[in-house]
Formats: sequence, C-alpha cells, structure tokens
Amino acid sequence: MVINNNVQAVTGAYHAPRAAQARRADSPSAPQAGAEVVFSDEAQSFSSMLQELKGMDETRPEKVRMIGEQLAAGTYHPSAKDVAASLLALRY
Repeated sequence: MVINNNVQAVTGAYHAPRAAQARRADSPSAPQAGAEVVFSDEAQSFSSMLQELKGMDETRPEKVRMIGEQLAAGTYHPSAKDVAASLLALRY
C-alpha cells in the first residue's frame, strides 16, 4: 500500500470555494436603484385572508365543545350546501 502525503492538498481544494463563498455572503450588496418587490396574486390573497382572520373573533369554546361532543356521538351532520357555501366564501 502506498501512502501519499498529498492528502492535505486534496482536502484544501474542497475548502477554498467555501471560504470564497463565505466572504461573498458576508458583504451585503447595495440595493439597486429602482428595485421593487412584486407579490404574486396568491401572496396578496393570502395577506388579505390573514388580515381578515386577525379581525375575526376568537374561537368560541362552547361551540367547539358542543361540536366535539356531536362528533364523538356520531350525531354531527352539517349541511353539504352550508359547507360548500362556507368554502366558497373563504376562497372568493
């Protein structure tokens, strides 16, 4: 078996690019003049829904408890039309 002392040279090749990348990441670039951020339609929709949710009342513990009991007893049967209407109201 031949042992070569060039192992350090080989491992050094792997460390050199990382050091260069770290230096580039440490120096923040200045923002370009006229740069702007454009949010997608989905992001804008999510933002408006989030604002709407923040404005809503907190959960009603009594109603949650009541529906939980109905689910456990197998007696909770919501109207399919009401569920669909609620989903459509949230989406649009």
